[in-house]
Amino acid sequence: MENSTASIPTNAVLTVNKTCLKTDGHALLCVRAGVPVELALEQATTLLGCMAQLIMSREPRGKEVQTAALQYLNDITRALVSSSFDGLCAYEKTLAA
Repeated sequence: MENSTASIPTNAVLTVNKTCLKTDGHALLCVRAGVPVELALEQATTLLGCMAQLIMSREPRGKEVQTAALQYLNDITRALVSSSFDGLCAYEKTLAA
């Protein structure tokens, strides 16, 4: 995805910063704040589709690698959805104010 804020509507619901894949206390990846929730949820849907394909095609050999891949995809997808949810909650608070 291209890093451009020019096309984001001023009333768009945006993600909040959310870290994932923490190792030894270091956050390796994060969802950046300011991404339209619609785009973040589209990516989460794509990742869920990838996870479904991996689950359906799992073979007895190589399960450890497939399990690790599923765990990473799950962590990233969870961060996208959580960031989107937090962004929606923040947006609703601005409407109530």
